[in-house]
Amino acid sequence: GTATLDPNHSHVILVPGTCWGDESPWISATAEALAGPLPSLTLVAAGGEVTRLDVAQALGARRSLLVIAGSGGTADQLARWRRGGEPPPGMSLDTMDLGLIRVLDLDGPDLVGDLVSGTLGA
Repeated sequence: GTATLDPNHSHVILVPGTCWGDESPWISATAEALAGPLPSLTLVAAGGEVTRLDVAQALGARRSLLVIAGSGGTADQLARWRRGGEPPPGMSLDTMDLGLIRVLDLDGPDLVGDLVSGTLGA
């Protein structure tokens, strides 16, 4: 199987792999290269198994996560974990730093700008 490139994207990074999820380490490395010495974050909205791979890569690189609680899937699992619940499948406190995870509730009073600024340390 293949995926069709969106003609509206101005730039594309093609990476080796044959399965969904093979791109996860490349996404993390690209974010690190583009950010350089500046802080960056990973936005998590909904998601499934591949999102968990992306999250593991981001946390392994010590990149902050901004998790949109109420969007479903992995994002909701991460929000519950951050708030004291069980970790998503395949994740544990042994390998992850919960302090890097910030949660934004879709139906809450949080202001996105303030949360992003706080996550990036601005």
